[in-house]
Amino acid sequence: MNTGMRELATGLWDQWAALWNGDLSLGEKILGDDFAVIFGSATAAESGGDDLRGGAATAAYIGAFRARYASLVYRTEVGPFVDMALVDGVPTGHLVCRWRADVTDADGGSRVVAGHDILRIEGERITYAWSVTGVRDLTGIA
Repeated sequence: MNTGMRELATGLWDQWAALWNGDLSLGEKILGDDFAVIFGSATAAESGGDDLRGGAATAAYIGAFRARYASLVYRTEVGPFVDMALVDGVPTGHLVCRWRADVTDADGGSRVVAGHDILRIEGERITYAWSVTGVRDLTGIA
């Protein structure tokens, strides 16, 4: 993998995190037209998360999700680990990261959640994501 493909992938991760941190304008820029996500949480799946397609719908979903909280800040804890190659001249591959979110609920209660995201990249956009969130604080767990 060359440096340019790694930079492409890590740049997409940074923008993915920014999208989840509220920069909803990034949805259509970084997500493929047929982008889809599968959430590990039954709650997210039941709320229509697994049915999302494309950047605009995903950004709207993220905006509505964020609106439920007084504060929600995502940070990268580990990674991204990148596996990219040129396939028919197109940068293609995956990246994975462990993230942490500091959450303040609408009632003022606070908590930490953490998870892992795997993103599939084709060209210069994210085409698929698998996102698993846990309720345990994974900070400090090696």
